[in-house]
Amino acid sequence: MKSPVIIHIPHCSTYIPAEERSKLPLSDTELEHEILVMTDWYIDDLFDFGDFNRHINQYSRLVFDPERFRDDKDEVMASKGMGAIYTKTSTGKVLREISMKEREKMLNQYYDSYHEVITQMVENCLEQYGQCVILDAHSFSSKPLPHEIDQTEPRPPICIGTDTFHTQAGIFRLAYEYLFWGEDELAERNTPYAGTFVPMKFYHSDPRVKSLMVEINRSRYMDEQNGKKLASFDEFKGKIIRFVQYITEKRGPAQS
Repeated sequence: MKSPVIIHIPHCSTYIPAEERSKLPLSDTELEHEILVMTDWYIDDLFDFGDFNRHINQYSRLVFDPERFRDDKDEVMASKGMGAIYTKTSTGKVLREISMKEREKMLNQYYDSYHEVITQMVENCLEQYGQCVILDAHSFSSKPLPHEIDQTEPRPPICIGTDTFHTQAGIFRLAYEYLFWGEDELAERNTPYAGTFVPMKFYHSDPRVKSLMVEINRSRYMDEQNGKKLASFDEFKGKIIRFVQYITEKRGPAQS
């Protein structure tokens, strides 16, 4: 492992295998729009730097969502049809009809294999460094989408997601200090999204595994209507690079 830091990027891909596409009742135009609003565009680009390990989901979240709990009984977004396997779109339209048997098959094929890889990465970090820090990287729409629980506006430019067990006060404080870029650049904690990713093997049981979610308002770096980068993209990426270096080098990510 390059370092004890793993950058986790679960929602940036637009790839849907032909087999899975054939099961979706959406027209090509409808699917294109759903991909536009649901994809964490360019997060793999914004967080592509330095001596950090990265784990990137190669499939669209419309195939499976590795950040959801596997069992819908444990997942709040399952009530919106967006558990580990989505059955509804962001507008509540049917995305797929799926039996429990078919759902389990998809979970085995996509979700479980994904989690096996990142669990092994965390284990390797712990063995090599005695600690592991997960930076859970995302983006979000500048306007709340219909399926989202938090419909509050205006939305902040940055959301810092934390967990009471896996996010120590020190790493949150460093993140907040750096991401406060001025009166018009206020970062908020757990708004509009709360929590951060940790593989279930370590979830709320292994304090050596730290995690912090960073959600970026897409309007800061892209045109949300056509999906293209803004002219200021590279400058914004520079801020993200310096942010990650700041929280991992200034005091060390595992400090409280």
